[in-house]
Amino acid sequence: MYDKIKAYLSYKIRGQEENRTEWTILQNIQDAVEFGQQIRAKLPRLELFVPHEWEFMHGVALKQGIMTVEELLKFDCSVIRLCDVVILGCPISESKGCTVEYQEALKHNIPVIRVPLTNKLYRMRDLRRRLEIEGFEIKE
Repeated sequence: MYDKIKAYLSYKIRGQEENRTEWTILQNIQDAVEFGQQIRAKLPRLELFVPHEWEFMHGVALKQGIMTVEELLKFDCSVIRLCDVVILGCPISESKGCTVEYQEALKHNIPVIRVPLTNKLYRMRDLRRRLEIEGFEIKE
């Protein structure tokens, strides 16, 4: 029996300000949550954290002034430091949060695997292949 591989899915939520609409935010959240579900179904060895699944609570904290975006990112980075791998689902240029999360992973020598979420046909195959290249044993 293998230990779980702790993984963090980094993907844009709000994205770049000039492209931000309520629809794009909801679409980004849905894309990340769906990919997270697919990963859990196909790669049960991964213990996956998907911040998008908590976006409702994050939104409440932001709207009520309980936390700032920077404080949320600081929390996300603390989760990343507990992980074995970060899965990056979009170019870091598309998201301030992804940029911060990417830099945090590099700072702590945590492997980053780039798997574009937009490539729905091949993203699971690509993720599995890249995990194996990084030396993660993913077979049950």
